[in-house]
Amino acid sequence: MRRLLELMERPLRAPPAQGRSADVIVVLGAPCRYGVPGRFALERARAAAALWARGVAPVVVVTGGPVHDVEPEADIIGKALRALGVPGDALVLEGVSMHTRENAQLTTALARERGWRRALLVTQRFHSRRSLREFQRTGWWDALEVVCAESEVAPAEMARRPGRAAYFMVREYLAWVRRWR
Repeated sequence: MRRLLELMERPLRAPPAQGRSADVIVVLGAPCRYGVPGRFALERARAAAALWARGVAPVVVVTGGPVHDVEPEADIIGKALRALGVPGDALVLEGVSMHTRENAQLTTALARERGWRRALLVTQRFHSRRSLREFQRTGWWDALEVVCAESEVAPAEMARRPGRAAYFMVREYLAWVRRWR
């Protein structure tokens, strides 16, 4: 089962980031419940905080509306980022978008207002290629790379809960089909 899941995940991955500097780090929303970031949201927050601490970009945008909670994902993940050492004045919260395409559109609108042209997107490996594609489709960005938050669905989730890992990957394939049919 693990090998099958690894094969399923491979086409969903974006090329690895080269670690260049950027104008902004973009943390894509992920499920949060009862005001608490879920595992994927927390992994993304940790990866973004580490990038910010290394000086990769001066600003972290957190994107995501109230998809799974009454409070926007951006607000919940923003709190986690502050707890991880990212100061409030380095954060921009976009708390309206309800899916990846809106994450890209609304973040790009912010980028146009502020003159950001180079971004590092922070998400999980299985979500990376579609996220990159959605941001590229806006036609604004000069440079886009994806930094994958660890631990990924693969291999940890594959070994522990293969059914759950398959769920996320099938969900991602369905999102591709819905978007590009």
